[in-house]
Amino acid sequence: MLNINEVQSDCTGCSACFALCPVNAISMKENSEGFLYPEIDEAKCTNCGLCAKTCPVLNSVYLNSDEPECHAVMAGDDIRKGSTSGGVFPVLAYKFLENGGFVCGAVWDGKRVIHIVSDKKEDIERMRSSKYLQSSMENCYCEIKQLLQSDKEVLFTGTPCQIAGLNAFLKKDYEKLTTVEIVCHGVPSPKAFRKYLDETLNVDEEFISTNFRDKVNGWSKYFVTTTTSKRILSESARKNIYIKTFLDNLCLRSSCENCKFNKIPRQADLTIGDFWGIGKFSKKLNDKKGTSLVLVNNDKGKKNLDSIRQELKTIAKVPLEYAVKGNPVLVGSSLVNPKRKVFMKNLETKSLTDSLKSCFDNSCDFLIVNFWDSYNNYGAVLTAYAMQELIRGFGFTAKCLKDAERINKRMIKASVQHKFANQFLDFTSQLSFNEAVELTKSIKGVIVGSDQVFRLSYISRSPNKYLLGFVDKSCRKLAISASFGVDKSEFVKNTSYKKMSQKANKILQSFDYLSCREISGKEIYKDVYNLDSDAIIDPVFLIPKDKYNKIAECSKIDYTDKVVSYVLDEKDAYKDFVGKFDLDVIKLNDTENPVKVEDWINAIKSCKLLITDSFHGTCFAIIFNKPFICLTNKSRGIARFDTLRAITGIENNFISSFENIETLPECPNYQKVNASLNAEIKRCLERLENVIKNNYSNNLNKTEYTLKKTIQIRKYAELFLFSILRMIAKKHRVKIDEKLDVIKYSLDWGR
Repeated sequence: MLNINEVQSDCTGCSACFALCPVNAISMKENSEGFLYPEIDEAKCTNCGLCAKTCPVLNSVYLNSDEPECHAVMAGDDIRKGSTSGGVFPVLAYKFLENGGFVCGAVWDGKRVIHIVSDKKEDIERMRSSKYLQSSMENCYCEIKQLLQSDKEVLFTGTPCQIAGLNAFLKKDYEKLTTVEIVCHGVPSPKAFRKYLDETLNVDEEFISTNFRDKVNGWSKYFVTTTTSKRILSESARKNIYIKTFLDNLCLRSSCENCKFNKIPRQADLTIGDFWGIGKFSKKLNDKKGTSLVLVNNDKGKKNLDSIRQELKTIAKVPLEYAVKGNPVLVGSSLVNPKRKVFMKNLETKSLTDSLKSCFDNSCDFLIVNFWDSYNNYGAVLTAYAMQELIRGFGFTAKCLKDAERINKRMIKASVQHKFANQFLDFTSQLSFNEAVELTKSIKGVIVGSDQVFRLSYISRSPNKYLLGFVDKSCRKLAISASFGVDKSEFVKNTSYKKMSQKANKILQSFDYLSCREISGKEIYKDVYNLDSDAIIDPVFLIPKDKYNKIAECSKIDYTDKVVSYVLDEKDAYKDFVGKFDLDVIKLNDTENPVKVEDWINAIKSCKLLITDSFHGTCFAIIFNKPFICLTNKSRGIARFDTLRAITGIENNFISSFENIETLPECPNYQKVNASLNAEIKRCLERLENVIKNNYSNNLNKTEYTLKKTIQIRKYAELFLFSILRMIAKKHRVKIDEKLDVIKYSLDWGR
């Protein structure tokens, strides 16, 4: 039987399992986001396993050419006028009807889109033009199979995942079946579209259809036109809120982020779409009326394209690279918008407009600044997650800062941390310096931390960001579990640190609250900056372990009783150590094929031994009470390991070298460790709750300055009020000394 939970995030809703179930135990039901998912009636299910064996996601097949022929195609002007791009589909569809065949495509059915099978020309007209929401397959697969078994020709059009679903259902290639897939940006939510209609249409008008690519203003500058029983509404796609949610990847199905079918080899016989950028190859191939991209993926596709050559105005062979440049989804998925989760959650209770606004509204109670976007850094993104959840646990909203001046492009493109951040972090839109300054004028505070955000060698390129120099004076500045990364002796003797320290000194004086992750940090605050501070343990310890368990449950890899290693600086001594003890190690730090964040957590949670030189790797071993060996990596900062040892009381599991180890250390006594650790966690949570909720400050310099300012303001207020009272007294010819009680009362009220 198909385990729906296992394939939930990858399920495309292709409906193959629904169509083939011999006992009709599967139905397609909308989830909270408006997408169709299979639902199994266990009372009917016979556990035959056909659904799992057929599922194209679980059994992906790629049979077509890995070097498809690429063509730029234009149909006649009259055909193209009513088509999305170059008019290939209607020309091909009419050819099938002429030959006594059938066509399957997407049509409007009320406010939803469904697939139908038809041999009528008027239905071909309904199938034309793009429909930007996911369609329901209804009973089309079964109808197509019956037609093919009756020796009828069938043309099937759909998204790549729907082509894969049909092929999986049929289980064999039929000579008289031709499949055509569209170049797919991703399938948007029908629920989002219904919300759009609810906000756009009047109560007394009936929806008929929407043309998402109306060429009223040309091919590239298209309009969205909705036809109702009473009027026609036309709007530039740039201004249309539904198109914005679609093109910004806010309402796409979750499986579209990691689509198994947006790649070459393609799924269908032919691939069609807009040939964006064709003018760069040849200006003659772009007359601004629409040019189709056509990929010929196999011999059947070539035969079908050849069959309509005479009906086409233009067909030209083009290098594949031009197609990929204009349509990158040919070889990879659309990146999910970081705000997707927030958008879809808000859509459950809010309008489409308000849900959209909430995604681009950077308002929050606290802004978090740290290294969440560091490339291939598990500790950094998990620390950011922990800080966010910590602030939320106190009843406030929090967002991580995404700044325009330091955005890690590698991270945004393709790192596993980026994918985790999109799912679990809430961050601002990409802000310029001035935009960040403006934001701090309207929020409660900005938090820098945790991680080595005060390690001057790490932040030398953008010290203003991490020292919160951009924060408006009206906004609180909090350093929570911030780390200098080195002990005081190294900090003091480093010349570059001294120069930066002088610049940092004035900025740190303006903080409302200062805390550090390491014991040595308190010494640096006191002896270098003459400032008091708290010691706050790394925030990964300060949120419930259940949150990490839920993340680990997303992992599909079994690490139970495995030896795993997360060694950032592998040297010969480490390799000799692994060989000496004949350890079968699973590495978590493969830079070529990095494991997902959920797999990283699950590996540490499930393993029988962790070998690491990572601070956060060690933290999670302690959180999950696992045996570990930690090389205290001096080059990456040893002070944090010293603090961890002091808090937990663990000694034997920390080593300075892999050399000369005769026996593997025993598992720490976690009963004793947890007692010490929980006491420290309780202390830190109580202090931070006071800081966040009650505006506690430990910066006496700033407190004294604020107090002096307050006294000065009161003094000026009293003088101003007194002068007004004197004017009133003079006007009414009352001596000022006769009304001292009135004056005293007025001064008290003024305060």
